Amino acid sequence: MAVQHRTFLLEQYAQQFKHGVSVVGHEYKNQKREKHHKSLMEDYFCERPLYSPVDFRRWFRMRRELFYRILNDVAHEPYLTQKIDVCGRQSLSP
Repeated sequence: MAVQHRTFLLEQYAQQFKHGVSVVGHEYKNQKREKHHKSLMEDYFCERPLYSPVDFRRWFRMRRELFYRILNDVAHEPYLTQKIDVCGRQSLSP
């Protein structure tokens, strides 16, 4: 009985994401994540960034060097690798 109930719940959960929205009946809004990511990279993380280190620290509340150190440590941490979840989406959760 518990297995059937869990299977039913998983099917309902998967059905919610069938149309690209997290909640059935809610409208999907394209937030242009790729465009904003590209803009962020060009403004702060390119060879000649648009904003100064002072602006970087004000916005991210840390020095750029610390940010890169954290990024490198996380990138090499096997615990934080991308995996496929039950709905077939990629996530960073272990």
